[in-house]
Amino acid sequence: MNSSLENMKIWAKKFFDKEIEAIYGLIYFLDSPDLDAPQRLQIKFSGSNEEYQFSCGRDGTTLALERAWLINRDLGEYGKEIVMDISGAEPYSRYIGLSPNNFHSILSQDDNAIVGMKLSFSNNPDIFLINAGDELLFTNLNPFESSDYNISFIDLLS
Repeated sequence: MNSSLENMKIWAKKFFDKEIEAIYGLIYFLDSPDLDAPQRLQIKFSGSNEEYQFSCGRDGTTLALERAWLINRDLGEYGKEIVMDISGAEPYSRYIGLSPNNFHSILSQDDNAIVGMKLSFSNNPDIFLINAGDELLFTNLNPFESSDYNISFIDLLS
């Protein structure tokens, strides 16, 4: 958990108050692209050429963040994973041009793991980026609000 949390703190401090320029996803594609469930996600900020990607951790619970490029993958008869600019698709398009003013990691005390991240904005709904097992959930609805999950939010800027 510590390395994931430390990576998120570094990332949050680099991009605090920077404008989101684009959002790219590694999208599963068999017959058509599945934009609602990216395998990996990259949020591109103004003034930065650094490449960071969010993905599901190997343990199936942790939200991983690493400095790496998104790369297409051929899965043979099972389809492909293709890097796509998903900035124009909902719900991603709502956040292009906005600057996050706070970042929180989401700690599951039940799993003792960082399972997600919350990005906050002035006068706009928060973004929740959650590990959903083998894909990512990107939503403005708090998926933990009406559940029995024992979670807490860790301020990444303090």
